Amino acid sequence: MGNNNPNYKKREIYTRTLAWNEAFDGEIKQTIPNPDGLTNLNFEISSSSNVDWSKIKWTPQIETIGKNGSRQRTAGATHYILFADMVSEGKPVVLASNVSTLTVTPSITMLPPTVNGMVTMTVKTVDKLLGKKTYTFSGGSLSGDPLIITGISAGKIWIDYFYSGNISGQTVTSAATVSGIGTAQAGFYAQTENKRLRHNVSWLGWLCL
Repeated sequence: MGNNNPNYKKREIYTRTLAWNEAFDGEIKQTIPNPDGLTNLNFEISSSSNVDWSKIKWTPQIETIGKNGSRQRTAGATHYILFADMVSEGKPVVLASNVSTLTVTPSITMLPPTVNGMVTMTVKTVDKLLGKKTYTFSGGSLSGDPLIITGISAGKIWIDYFYSGNISGQTVTSAATVSGIGTAQAGFYAQTENKRLRHNVSWLGWLCL
């Protein structure tokens, strides 16, 4: 929430987090006081990695109540914050048999080393998140404790990195060391401001001010 003043600071007035395997199909309704008379509302849906966005739909409906009690309703637009920039494509890792414990150690290098920030590494099957871990990316390289996952069934898994920033002119090498397998080619996806997508999608909730 904010206003047209170029010096205003954004203020988060509502947030809700859903687990990757949590289903929700219903109404989200909030009554939010607005004592400062702020006029701009921004609605965003984000994830720490790419998901099946076709299954996520939300068009907010705003009801404003004036000081004299008058009411006005309007539809809001939703920003879907995607990792739309595929910097490098990963290759699946094939597990020939069930694995009781899988250790995945991240490895990223970037030249020139001008990017810093947070990077989330995910390990997924074609339809399931097996595990994820967020690391600090600094000085063109990433290092940290490995991601340990238990109870993995045989089949293909994909390892990907998701960076919430801009990659422009850098060469990225993304890989991971997988226990019992060796070095795997991992995908790397970036999220840039000008690639945020805005969509109007089907109705799911109300927001009242």
